[in-house]
Amino acid sequence: MNRTQEFLDQARQLIDQKQPAEALLVLKKIIRKHPAHYAAHVLRGEALIASQSIAKAYEELIKAAQIDRRQADAWDLLLPLMVKDEKFSDMLAIEQQFDEALKTALSLDGLIALGYAFERTGDFDEAIAYYQRALQHSPEHPRATLSYANALRYAGRKEEAVTQYQAVMLGDSDYVPVAAWSLANLKQFKFAPADIERVEKYVAEKPDNYYAHFALGQAYETQKEYQISFEHYQKANQLRSASINFSPEKFSAYCDELINNFPMLQVQGKTSEPKLIFIVGMPRSGSTLTEQILSSHSQVVRMGELPYINRILWDLQNRKQTIYPRCVSLINDADVSSYRQYYLDACKNHYEGKPAFIIDKNPNNFENVGMIKRLFPDALIIDTRREYAANAFALYKQLFIRGQDYSYSFEHIHAYYSGYLKLIAHWQQCFNDTLMTINYESLVQDFETTVRSLLQFCGLEEEQGCFEFYKNKQAVDTASSEQVRQPIYKDGLAYWRNFETFLPDSAVKI
Repeated sequence: MNRTQEFLDQARQLIDQKQPAEALLVLKKIIRKHPAHYAAHVLRGEALIASQSIAKAYEELIKAAQIDRRQADAWDLLLPLMVKDEKFSDMLAIEQQFDEALKTALSLDGLIALGYAFERTGDFDEAIAYYQRALQHSPEHPRATLSYANALRYAGRKEEAVTQYQAVMLGDSDYVPVAAWSLANLKQFKFAPADIERVEKYVAEKPDNYYAHFALGQAYETQKEYQISFEHYQKANQLRSASINFSPEKFSAYCDELINNFPMLQVQGKTSEPKLIFIVGMPRSGSTLTEQILSSHSQVVRMGELPYINRILWDLQNRKQTIYPRCVSLINDADVSSYRQYYLDACKNHYEGKPAFIIDKNPNNFENVGMIKRLFPDALIIDTRREYAANAFALYKQLFIRGQDYSYSFEHIHAYYSGYLKLIAHWQQCFNDTLMTINYESLVQDFETTVRSLLQFCGLEEEQGCFEFYKNKQAVDTASSEQVRQPIYKDGLAYWRNFETFLPDSAVKI
């Protein structure tokens, strides 16, 4: 065995023994002598990941991939890192350069990462294909199976998704409560007594798993065991909030800063083609339903919940070395032009052809309306509004995969909703002609009139598809994905009252 191979083996052993710093010292000896040694750079990337030096790991793995693009090891480590950075468009560009042999050689993590990239950019057929490859690589793997089930669900293939979730739930892994919660998140799924017993048994052994408690909350709710249901929701939220640090005071101050940095002014001008529609508001307020109605129009394409406005804000802070929104005063025309182009180019990964309108439905963009209108003066803003108590309870019983840190406490929900109302009132004064608030209750109780108002606001001709939105086969990747595939129903308007006796004042009064 030559000296280089001995160092590689030593580095591998040190990484496995959780000694990444020592492994980096060994690998440095190889790279100093052989700067283009592929395996050494890959191991160095892995050691940097283990030592939490993610930015450096990213650079190292890109260097390895540039040395030899035909091997999968660097991509297997790099692609999951790119998922964490939400570099989905970059991942799709890389994927197009792979030949079939390299795609086949990717590990489970690499295949799942690519599947997720396609999922987040709305190509569920490709996502499903990659998750199927992952399962061919590792049959019955619980994480791959859950990813596959999620993609099936969002693509509208509910029964197939249920089968996959149940397969994981019947296993012995720690993914059992995640699978149970995924079934509960279908909203209309009814757990069999044996399913509930299985999750209860899991909770008895591991009482601090909030996925399991959220699942049991929904399971007992469908059985109309409201007190038991609420007890599980309460436990789930207590567990989830333990690792979250939301400050009502800081959020209120942030809302005030937004108002102060975006004073009352009218913005005019045409800047984008296709025309942009931003659906904003509180989560669980009817935003997905509104998106489904509009995207059922022949001239409109949905893009889902996009991260690009937030990325612009992060970049702006870094470039100006001033926190947002204080950096708004430092924006110049070149910044505006650059960010407009970035946003429009990023959106092209989410649609084909030349639609007249595209929808960015990220509810939390209600905070960013001022910046959106700074970049796109003619953008239309649709604020979806739901009666507070119904919205608050819907948030409380929902486990969010990302963000919404305020939603695990009624006190925090109250504070966040109050800030939302204050901001929307300000934006309404600033951008009255291009901002519309649509009430969920009006949409349900006077559907046709409300839809006509919505279409008129957008400048769209009436089309029957908008009134039969539930026939729209486009993928929907939110918690409401099943609800928007059925006609309007009124039963849910006052549903929260089943739990009214258990709710504090902060959950019912704003």
